[in-house]
Amino acid sequence: MDDDLNSKPNLNLARKLARQLLSDSHITSAPVLLRNVAKYVPDLSIEGKEFEDEISGLQISYKGKYYICYNASHPVKRNRFTVAHEIAHIMLGHTTSCRKNNLGSKDPAEAEADQFAAELIMPLSVLKTAISTTKNVKDLASLFWVSKEAMSWRIIETKLFNKLNSWG
Repeated sequence: MDDDLNSKPNLNLARKLARQLLSDSHITSAPVLLRNVAKYVPDLSIEGKEFEDEISGLQISYKGKYYICYNASHPVKRNRFTVAHEIAHIMLGHTTSCRKNNLGSKDPAEAEADQFAAELIMPLSVLKTAISTTKNVKDLASLFWVSKEAMSWRIIETKLFNKLNSWG
């Protein structure tokens, strides 16, 4: 069995790096504009490409430069998470091996990238402020430019569900 799959993901490091990137980008409100964040990742190029539907995106590095391609035919909200996830792989140093991007994967690198992406596009500090005035998942998802499913997952994962009026 692959040693990477036996190691435990460092989710605290993933959240810390996402928060540092948000701080460097001077982002304190929703929605997080990834084009503004990308300026703080040296030598990064991001663009949409036509892929088969099962491919959300990919990240490659070549000669010290980083390239992220996302599936241009996928919804914008999905692409935002995909790009944030691929930025995570760069920031976390996951640029040397090929991994299949599956949400819920047992691969620690994927868990770290998912945690980074969630913190990057739905920052906990911003979410806590927003939830004090926006008390349902649908409106929060709209505010953060994410899917209702992604916001629901984030609310549960951060244990903020008791602050909601409704899941509508």
